[in-house]
Amino acid sequence: MEAKNMPVLGPGFWPARVIVDAEGLGVASKRARFEYNIIPDIIFLRNDGWTLGAPKQFEKVAFDMWYKEWAFFVRRPRSIWVPIEKYGGPR
Repeated sequence: MEAKNMPVLGPGFWPARVIVDAEGLGVASKRARFEYNIIPDIIFLRNDGWTLGAPKQFEKVAFDMWYKEWAFFVRRPRSIWVPIEKYGGPR
């Protein structure tokens, strides 16, 4: 993925979907925030530009969903995409 195609991270950036349970249920960011009271601690960026966030307790679930297709990730509150090769797993 080229840098020009990557989403710009900032205070108002939310991923396309957020994992809200251990089974891998992903919902729209707004729904995750207001209905489930979940704010993602990590966001993964797939090689096609799609994003998926997760709180710490569901980070592995999110990563495992498309582990071969992730290109970058960011741990909040940071705002810089990191290559997936540097991902060391859940903290």
